[in-house]
Amino acid sequence: MELRGECNGLRNEIQQRMSQLPNMNEMTALFLREYIKCTIVQDLIAKENSISFYKRLLVRKHPKLQKKSRGYSPEDIENARNVSIIEIAQHSISGLKKSGKNYFCQCPFHKDKTPSFFLYSDSNRFYCFGCHATGDVITFVQKFFNKNFKDTIYFLIHK
Repeated sequence: MELRGECNGLRNEIQQRMSQLPNMNEMTALFLREYIKCTIVQDLIAKENSISFYKRLLVRKHPKLQKKSRGYSPEDIENARNVSIIEIAQHSISGLKKSGKNYFCQCPFHKDKTPSFFLYSDSNRFYCFGCHATGDVITFVQKFFNKNFKDTIYFLIHK
């Protein structure tokens, strides 16, 4: 519960700092965007990964919770979660550019004039600075291809 509160706090901090950008000169705004990307967003992703880890650990520890979720076992879901988000995005999104070990492009979930959608290869997650969409490869496939959870897992496992 505490991690979710921290995630919400980080999301609010990102929104607050992003709302300050229009009032700044170009160099200060650039610096603030990079600061947000390198610190706050990375903290948010780490905390969301911790939440996912604890959820998976909880399922492994409690046999009653190991029932198949919508027809798929926890191992199937974990295998789907481990599919590279970069690989899926390279086949789905045009204009994807590499920046270090991460990728960026215009957000596919809202009208975007400048690239604000980032894919993080080390955590296999995405984040949009424009619409604040975030998630893992499962969330990305669900949103991008408009699939339900069951179809998404099937798509990722049989890719």
